[in-house]
Amino acid sequence: MGKYQRRKGLNFEREIAISLRTLDSEAKRHLEYQSDEAGGIDIETKLPIALQCKCSPQISLALRGYFEAKDDAKPGQIPVCAWRSDRKGTFALISWEDFLEMLALYHKGI
Repeated sequence: MGKYQRRKGLNFEREIAISLRTLDSEAKRHLEYQSDEAGGIDIETKLPIALQCKCSPQISLALRGYFEAKDDAKPGQIPVCAWRSDRKGTFALISWEDFLEMLALYHKGI
């Protein structure tokens, strides 16, 4: 991976962390090579999600990010991959079961 791609990925992680601050004021990038407290996730947050960020035109990379998040998720966390496809937008990739669970919680007003 070249320097440009690394910088693009780090900037995307920062952008995602900043956007989550409306829900968790302490959301931030998990800095590599520090503690293993956050596991392999990209964003540290108090929200019940394990978040990986991927910036690529290939959805296969987003799917890989989802499975990384799933491997690193703690009990009670929903694995999510935030994926940006070049010039096509930013998406959240979650399992169908987790999506239905989120809808049920929303419907109940929780």
